[in-house]
Amino acid sequence: MPDIHKTALFDNGIGSTHTPRAAFLRRSSALWFLVLLAALLLSPVLSNKAGLSNRSAAYRSMPMNLGDYSFIRQQIFEKKGDIDVLFLGASVIWSAVDTPRVQKELSRKLGRPANVVTLGFLFNGIDVPYVILKDLLANRKVRTVVFSIPRDDWTLGPSIPGCKLQRYPDFPDVVEELPLDSKLSLYACSVLATPHDLLSAAREPIDRRSEFEDSLGAKKEVLGMDRDPDTFVRFRPPPPQFTAELLIYSDKTKENFSFKDQRLPEYQEHYLDALVELLKEQDVQLIFLNVPQLFERESDKVIEYQNWQARFGPGVTLIGVPPRKLFAGLDEHSTELLHCDIDHFNWNGNEFFTEAIMPAILEAVKHEKTNP
Repeated sequence: MPDIHKTALFDNGIGSTHTPRAAFLRRSSALWFLVLLAALLLSPVLSNKAGLSNRSAAYRSMPMNLGDYSFIRQQIFEKKGDIDVLFLGASVIWSAVDTPRVQKELSRKLGRPANVVTLGFLFNGIDVPYVILKDLLANRKVRTVVFSIPRDDWTLGPSIPGCKLQRYPDFPDVVEELPLDSKLSLYACSVLATPHDLLSAAREPIDRRSEFEDSLGAKKEVLGMDRDPDTFVRFRPPPPQFTAELLIYSDKTKENFSFKDQRLPEYQEHYLDALVELLKEQDVQLIFLNVPQLFERESDKVIEYQNWQARFGPGVTLIGVPPRKLFAGLDEHSTELLHCDIDHFNWNGNEFFTEAIMPAILEAVKHEKTNP
Protein backbone atom coordinates (compact mmCIF):
# COMPACT_ATOMS: atom_id res chain seq x y z
CA MET A 1 0.00 0.00 0.00
CA PRO A 2 1.54 3.35 -0.97
CA ASP A 3 2.65 5.75 1.70
CA ILE A 4 0.11 8.60 1.57
CA HIS A 5 2.65 11.05 2.98
CA LYS A 6 5.05 10.39 0.09
CA THR A 7 2.41 10.62 -2.61
CA ALA A 8 0.68 13.79 -1.37
CA LEU A 9 0.63 16.74 -3.71
CA PHE A 10 3.24 19.38 -3.00
CA ASP A 11 0.72 21.99 -1.83
CA ASN A 12 -1.23 19.67 0.44
CA GLY A 13 1.09 19.77 3.42
CA ILE A 14 4.55 19.45 4.88
CA GLY A 15 6.51 16.32 4.16
CA SER A 16 5.71 15.96 0.46
CA THR A 17 8.55 14.43 -1.51
CA HIS A 18 7.44 16.03 -4.81
CA THR A 19 9.72 18.67 -6.32
CA PRO A 20 7.85 21.82 -7.46
CA ARG A 21 7.74 22.30 -11.21
CA ALA A 22 9.80 25.07 -12.73
CA ALA A 23 7.83 28.06 -14.03
CA PHE A 24 9.51 27.70 -17.42
CA LEU A 25 10.77 24.42 -18.90
CA ARG A 26 13.14 26.17 -21.27
CA ARG A 27 15.18 29.33 -21.05
CA SER A 28 13.69 30.57 -24.32
CA SER A 29 10.21 30.45 -22.76
CA ALA A 30 11.38 32.63 -19.89
CA LEU A 31 12.95 35.03 -22.37
CA TRP A 32 9.73 35.33 -24.39
CA PHE A 33 7.77 35.93 -21.19
CA LEU A 34 10.10 38.80 -20.28
CA VAL A 35 9.76 40.25 -23.77
CA LEU A 36 5.96 40.14 -23.56
CA LEU A 37 5.99 41.65 -20.08
CA ALA A 38 8.27 44.47 -21.21
CA ALA A 39 6.06 45.09 -24.25
CA LEU A 40 3.01 45.33 -22.02
CA LEU A 41 4.68 47.70 -19.56
CA LEU A 42 5.99 49.86 -22.41
CA SER A 43 2.79 49.66 -24.47
CA PRO A 44 1.66 53.26 -23.73
CA VAL A 45 4.99 54.61 -24.96
CA LEU A 46 5.23 52.27 -27.94
CA SER A 47 1.65 52.87 -29.13
CA ASN A 48 2.13 56.62 -28.79
CA LYS A 49 5.38 56.55 -30.77
CA ALA A 50 3.73 54.45 -33.46
CA GLY A 51 0.76 56.82 -33.67
CA LEU A 52 -1.66 54.03 -32.76
CA SER A 53 -3.28 55.76 -29.79
CA ASN A 54 -5.48 58.82 -30.01
CA ARG A 55 -7.53 60.95 -27.66
CA SER A 56 -10.86 59.94 -29.18
CA ALA A 57 -10.17 56.30 -28.29
CA ALA A 58 -9.66 57.29 -24.66
CA TYR A 59 -13.25 58.54 -24.48
CA ARG A 60 -14.59 55.46 -26.24
CA SER A 61 -13.02 53.27 -23.57
CA MET A 62 -14.74 55.07 -20.67
CA PRO A 63 -17.46 52.95 -18.99
CA MET A 64 -20.97 54.35 -18.92
CA ASN A 65 -21.16 54.17 -15.12
CA LEU A 66 -18.63 57.03 -14.92
CA GLY A 67 -20.61 59.44 -17.10
CA ASP A 68 -21.86 59.84 -20.64
CA TYR A 69 -18.44 60.12 -22.25
CA SER A 70 -19.89 59.26 -25.65
CA PHE A 71 -21.70 62.62 -25.60
CA ILE A 72 -18.53 64.36 -24.40
CA ARG A 73 -16.47 62.70 -27.15
CA GLN A 74 -18.94 63.76 -29.83
CA GLN A 75 -18.88 67.36 -28.61
CA ILE A 76 -15.08 67.38 -28.73
CA PHE A 77 -14.27 65.52 -31.92
CA GLU A 78 -17.40 65.57 -34.11
CA LYS A 79 -19.44 68.71 -33.45
CA LYS A 80 -18.38 71.95 -35.09
CA GLY A 81 -18.81 75.61 -34.33
CA ASP A 82 -18.06 77.80 -31.33
CA ILE A 83 -19.52 77.15 -27.89
CA ASP A 84 -20.84 80.28 -26.21
CA VAL A 85 -21.23 78.82 -22.71
CA LEU A 86 -19.92 75.50 -21.43
CA PHE A 87 -21.17 74.24 -18.08
CA LEU A 88 -18.50 71.86 -16.84
CA GLY A 89 -18.00 69.75 -13.76
CA ALA A 90 -18.98 66.73 -11.71
CA SER A 91 -22.51 65.48 -11.09
CA VAL A 92 -23.50 68.36 -8.78
CA ILE A 93 -23.49 70.90 -11.63
CA TRP A 94 -24.42 68.27 -14.21
CA SER A 95 -27.82 67.82 -12.55
CA ALA A 96 -28.26 71.48 -11.53
CA VAL A 97 -28.43 73.40 -14.82
CA ASP A 98 -31.28 73.36 -17.34
CA THR A 99 -29.04 73.85 -20.37
CA PRO A 100 -31.77 74.29 -23.02
CA ARG A 101 -33.37 77.00 -20.89
CA VAL A 102 -30.07 78.87 -20.59
CA GLN A 103 -29.52 78.56 -24.35
CA LYS A 104 -32.98 79.97 -25.06
CA GLU A 105 -32.53 82.98 -22.76
CA LEU A 106 -28.98 83.67 -23.94
CA SER A 107 -30.09 83.55 -27.58
CA ARG A 108 -32.74 86.13 -26.76
CA LYS A 109 -30.18 88.36 -25.07
CA LEU A 110 -27.60 88.09 -27.88
CA GLY A 111 -30.08 88.43 -30.71
CA ARG A 112 -28.68 85.33 -32.38
CA PRO A 113 -28.73 81.53 -31.82
CA ALA A 114 -26.46 80.77 -28.87
CA ASN A 115 -24.68 77.46 -28.38
CA VAL A 116 -24.79 76.24 -24.77
CA VAL A 117 -23.61 72.78 -23.67
CA THR A 118 -23.16 70.90 -20.40
CA LEU A 119 -20.36 68.35 -20.09
CA GLY A 120 -20.84 66.52 -16.81
CA PHE A 121 -19.45 63.36 -15.29
CA LEU A 122 -19.61 61.25 -12.14
CA PHE A 123 -17.11 61.32 -9.23
CA ASN A 124 -15.27 64.41 -8.07
CA GLY A 125 -11.96 65.19 -9.69
CA ILE A 126 -10.48 68.26 -11.33
CA ASP A 127 -8.22 66.14 -13.51
CA VAL A 128 -11.24 65.19 -15.64
CA PRO A 129 -12.41 68.74 -16.52
CA TYR A 130 -8.81 69.72 -17.24
CA VAL A 131 -8.43 66.86 -19.73
CA ILE A 132 -11.83 67.58 -21.30
CA LEU A 133 -10.96 71.26 -21.75
CA LYS A 134 -7.53 70.44 -23.14
CA ASP A 135 -9.09 68.22 -25.80
CA LEU A 136 -12.06 70.50 -26.47
CA LEU A 137 -10.02 73.70 -26.89
CA ALA A 138 -7.75 71.92 -29.36
CA ASN A 139 -10.77 71.37 -31.60
CA ARG A 140 -13.33 74.10 -30.89
CA LYS A 141 -13.49 77.63 -29.58
CA VAL A 142 -15.20 78.16 -26.23
CA ARG A 143 -16.06 81.66 -25.06
CA THR A 144 -17.17 81.05 -21.46
CA VAL A 145 -16.71 78.15 -19.04
CA VAL A 146 -18.98 77.87 -16.00
CA PHE A 147 -17.30 75.61 -13.47
CA SER A 148 -18.40 74.30 -10.08
CA ILE A 149 -16.48 72.76 -7.17
CA PRO A 150 -18.73 70.73 -4.83
CA ARG A 151 -18.17 70.62 -1.08
CA ASP A 152 -17.67 66.88 -1.07
CA ASP A 153 -15.05 64.12 -0.76
CA TRP A 154 -11.91 64.29 -2.91
CA THR A 155 -9.28 61.71 -3.78
CA LEU A 156 -5.69 62.40 -2.74
CA GLY A 157 -4.47 61.23 -6.14
CA PRO A 158 -6.06 60.60 -9.54
CA SER A 159 -9.85 60.31 -9.54
CA ILE A 160 -11.40 57.10 -10.85
CA PRO A 161 -12.43 58.57 -14.23
CA GLY A 162 -9.32 60.79 -14.35
CA CYS A 163 -7.06 57.78 -14.10
CA LYS A 164 -8.89 56.10 -16.98
CA LEU A 165 -9.23 59.15 -19.23
CA GLN A 166 -5.62 60.33 -19.30
CA ARG A 167 -3.09 58.62 -21.53
CA TYR A 168 0.67 58.66 -21.18
CA PRO A 169 2.24 60.90 -22.40
CA ASP A 170 -0.61 63.09 -23.74
CA PHE A 171 -0.38 65.80 -21.06
CA PRO A 172 3.31 66.09 -20.11
CA ASP A 173 3.10 69.74 -19.04
CA VAL A 174 0.73 69.01 -16.19
CA VAL A 175 1.84 65.45 -15.34
CA GLU A 176 5.57 66.10 -15.03
CA GLU A 177 5.01 68.28 -11.94
CA LEU A 178 2.99 65.63 -10.09
CA PRO A 179 4.45 63.56 -7.23
CA LEU A 180 5.88 60.18 -8.20
CA ASP A 181 3.01 58.10 -6.80
CA SER A 182 0.46 60.01 -8.92
CA LYS A 183 2.64 59.61 -12.01
CA LEU A 184 2.88 55.86 -11.41
CA SER A 185 -0.89 55.59 -10.93
CA LEU A 186 -1.56 57.38 -14.21
CA TYR A 187 1.02 55.30 -16.07
CA ALA A 188 -0.40 52.05 -14.66
CA CYS A 189 -3.85 53.05 -15.89
CA SER A 190 -2.41 53.70 -19.35
CA VAL A 191 -0.84 50.23 -19.35
CA LEU A 192 -4.22 48.67 -18.58
CA ALA A 193 -6.06 50.84 -21.13
CA THR A 194 -3.71 50.49 -24.10
CA PRO A 195 -4.86 47.00 -25.26
CA HIS A 196 -8.47 48.23 -25.27
CA ASP A 197 -7.47 51.36 -27.20
CA LEU A 198 -5.64 49.31 -29.82
CA LEU A 199 -8.60 46.97 -30.20
CA SER A 200 -10.96 49.93 -30.56
CA ALA A 201 -8.73 51.44 -33.24
CA ALA A 202 -8.73 48.17 -35.19
CA ARG A 203 -12.49 47.74 -35.35
CA GLU A 204 -15.35 49.86 -36.61
CA PRO A 205 -16.47 52.17 -33.78
CA ILE A 206 -20.08 51.91 -32.65
CA ASP A 207 -21.59 55.06 -31.16
CA ARG A 208 -24.95 54.88 -29.47
CA ARG A 209 -27.12 57.98 -29.38
CA SER A 210 -26.66 59.78 -26.09
CA GLU A 211 -29.69 60.08 -23.83
CA PHE A 212 -28.49 63.60 -23.01
CA GLU A 213 -28.34 64.87 -26.59
CA ASP A 214 -31.80 66.46 -26.54
CA SER A 215 -31.06 68.20 -23.23
CA LEU A 216 -27.72 69.57 -24.54
CA GLY A 217 -25.91 67.49 -21.92
CA ALA A 218 -28.07 68.41 -18.92
CA LYS A 219 -28.96 65.59 -16.53
CA LYS A 220 -32.52 65.87 -15.26
CA GLU A 221 -33.02 63.16 -12.65
CA VAL A 222 -36.56 61.77 -12.44
CA LEU A 223 -35.84 60.55 -8.92
CA GLY A 224 -37.12 61.26 -5.44
CA MET A 225 -35.03 61.34 -2.28
CA ASP A 226 -32.69 58.37 -1.82
CA ARG A 227 -32.64 58.23 -5.63
CA ASP A 228 -35.95 56.42 -5.66
CA PRO A 229 -37.99 56.83 -8.90
CA ASP A 230 -41.15 55.68 -7.13
CA THR A 231 -41.12 58.67 -4.77
CA PHE A 232 -40.59 61.30 -7.48
CA VAL A 233 -43.36 63.91 -7.61
CA ARG A 234 -43.44 66.65 -10.23
CA PHE A 235 -43.12 69.86 -8.23
CA ARG A 236 -42.78 73.30 -9.78
CA PRO A 237 -42.82 76.04 -7.13
CA PRO A 238 -42.15 79.57 -8.38
CA PRO A 239 -38.43 80.29 -7.93
CA PRO A 240 -37.38 83.36 -5.95
CA GLN A 241 -36.59 86.48 -7.94
CA PHE A 242 -33.04 87.81 -7.61
CA THR A 243 -31.20 90.59 -9.37
CA ALA A 244 -27.91 89.74 -11.05
CA GLU A 245 -26.12 92.19 -8.73
CA LEU A 246 -27.27 90.24 -5.66
CA LEU A 247 -25.93 86.90 -6.95
CA ILE A 248 -22.54 88.00 -8.31
CA TYR A 249 -19.73 88.32 -5.78
CA SER A 250 -18.49 91.89 -5.29
CA ASP A 251 -17.66 94.33 -2.53
CA LYS A 252 -21.39 94.99 -2.24
CA THR A 253 -22.33 91.32 -1.81
CA LYS A 254 -19.30 89.86 -0.03
CA GLU A 255 -21.26 89.57 3.21
CA ASN A 256 -23.44 86.97 1.50
CA PHE A 257 -20.44 84.66 0.96
CA SER A 258 -18.54 82.50 3.45
CA PHE A 259 -15.13 81.14 2.45
CA LYS A 260 -13.77 78.17 4.39
CA ASP A 261 -10.18 79.00 3.38
CA GLN A 262 -9.73 75.28 2.92
CA ARG A 263 -7.48 73.92 0.21
CA LEU A 264 -8.22 70.82 -1.81
CA PRO A 265 -5.77 67.88 -1.85
CA GLU A 266 -2.47 68.78 -3.53
CA TYR A 267 -3.25 66.70 -6.62
CA GLN A 268 -6.61 68.45 -7.14
CA GLU A 269 -5.10 71.90 -6.52
CA HIS A 270 -2.45 71.18 -9.14
CA TYR A 271 -5.08 70.44 -11.79
CA LEU A 272 -7.20 73.41 -10.74
CA ASP A 273 -4.25 75.76 -11.25
CA ALA A 274 -3.55 74.13 -14.62
CA LEU A 275 -7.21 74.45 -15.65
CA VAL A 276 -7.36 78.16 -14.83
CA GLU A 277 -4.05 78.80 -16.57
CA LEU A 278 -5.26 76.95 -19.67
CA LEU A 279 -8.37 79.13 -19.87
CA LYS A 280 -6.32 82.30 -19.46
CA GLU A 281 -3.99 81.21 -22.26
CA GLN A 282 -6.98 80.58 -24.54
CA ASP A 283 -8.71 83.83 -23.50
CA VAL A 284 -11.74 81.95 -22.17
CA GLN A 285 -13.95 83.64 -19.59
CA LEU A 286 -14.24 81.66 -16.33
CA ILE A 287 -17.25 81.72 -14.02
CA PHE A 288 -17.38 79.76 -10.77
CA LEU A 289 -20.98 78.74 -10.04
CA ASN A 290 -21.84 77.73 -6.49
CA VAL A 291 -24.47 74.99 -6.50
CA PRO A 292 -26.04 74.76 -3.01
CA GLN A 293 -26.30 71.25 -1.60
CA LEU A 294 -29.18 70.04 0.53
CA PHE A 295 -27.14 69.78 3.72
CA GLU A 296 -26.42 73.52 3.41
CA ARG A 297 -30.09 74.56 3.20
CA GLU A 298 -30.11 76.40 6.56
CA SER A 299 -27.10 78.56 5.68
CA ASP A 300 -27.72 82.26 5.08
CA LYS A 301 -24.40 82.50 3.22
CA VAL A 302 -22.96 81.00 0.05
CA ILE A 303 -20.38 78.44 1.21
CA GLU A 304 -17.20 78.02 -0.86
CA TYR A 305 -13.82 76.43 -0.20
CA GLN A 306 -11.99 79.57 -1.20
CA ASN A 307 -12.51 83.03 -2.66
CA TRP A 308 -11.80 81.99 -6.24
CA GLN A 309 -11.89 85.58 -7.47
CA ALA A 310 -9.24 86.68 -4.98
CA ARG A 311 -7.11 83.65 -5.81
CA PHE A 312 -7.29 83.75 -9.60
CA GLY A 313 -7.81 87.43 -10.29
CA PRO A 314 -10.62 89.91 -10.99
CA GLY A 315 -11.26 88.40 -14.42
CA VAL A 316 -12.89 85.43 -12.65
CA THR A 317 -16.58 85.75 -11.72
CA LEU A 318 -18.20 84.01 -8.75
CA ILE A 319 -21.97 83.44 -8.69
CA GLY A 320 -23.96 82.08 -5.77
CA VAL A 321 -27.21 82.35 -3.86
CA PRO A 322 -27.50 81.80 -0.09
CA PRO A 323 -29.40 78.51 0.38
CA ARG A 324 -31.79 79.96 2.93
CA LYS A 325 -32.82 82.64 0.44
CA LEU A 326 -33.07 80.14 -2.40
CA PHE A 327 -35.39 77.83 -0.45
CA ALA A 328 -37.26 80.59 1.39
CA GLY A 329 -40.94 79.75 1.81
CA LEU A 330 -40.37 76.01 1.30
CA ASP A 331 -40.64 73.59 4.21
CA GLU A 332 -38.30 70.64 4.61
CA HIS A 333 -40.48 68.25 2.62
CA SER A 334 -40.91 70.71 -0.25
CA THR A 335 -37.16 71.34 -0.35
CA GLU A 336 -36.56 67.59 -0.56
CA LEU A 337 -38.92 67.39 -3.55
CA LEU A 338 -36.27 69.41 -5.42
CA HIS A 339 -33.54 66.86 -4.67
CA CYS A 340 -32.73 63.21 -5.26
CA ASP A 341 -30.10 63.10 -2.48
CA ILE A 342 -28.18 65.48 -0.23
CA ASP A 343 -25.87 66.56 -3.06
CA HIS A 344 -27.96 66.64 -6.22
CA PHE A 345 -31.01 68.41 -7.62
CA ASN A 346 -33.56 66.31 -9.46
CA TRP A 347 -35.64 67.45 -12.46
CA ASN A 348 -37.68 69.77 -10.23
CA GLY A 349 -34.62 71.35 -8.66
CA ASN A 350 -32.85 71.59 -11.99
CA GLU A 351 -35.49 73.96 -13.33
CA PHE A 352 -36.00 75.78 -10.02
CA PHE A 353 -32.29 76.54 -9.50
CA THR A 354 -31.68 77.52 -13.13
CA GLU A 355 -34.51 80.05 -13.13
CA ALA A 356 -33.26 81.55 -9.87
CA ILE A 357 -29.69 82.14 -11.08
CA MET A 358 -30.56 83.02 -14.68
CA PRO A 359 -30.18 86.82 -14.23
CA ALA A 360 -26.63 86.39 -12.96
CA ILE A 361 -25.64 84.02 -15.78
CA LEU A 362 -26.99 86.37 -18.44
CA GLU A 363 -25.31 89.37 -16.82
CA ALA A 364 -21.94 87.66 -16.26
CA VAL A 365 -21.55 86.15 -19.74
CA LYS A 366 -19.70 88.67 -21.91
CA HIS A 367 -20.34 88.07 -25.62
CA GLU A 368 -20.94 89.95 -28.80
CA LYS A 369 -24.56 90.21 -29.83
CA THR A 370 -23.79 89.14 -33.38
CA ASN A 371 -21.67 86.33 -34.74
CA PRO A 372 -18.08 87.32 -35.59
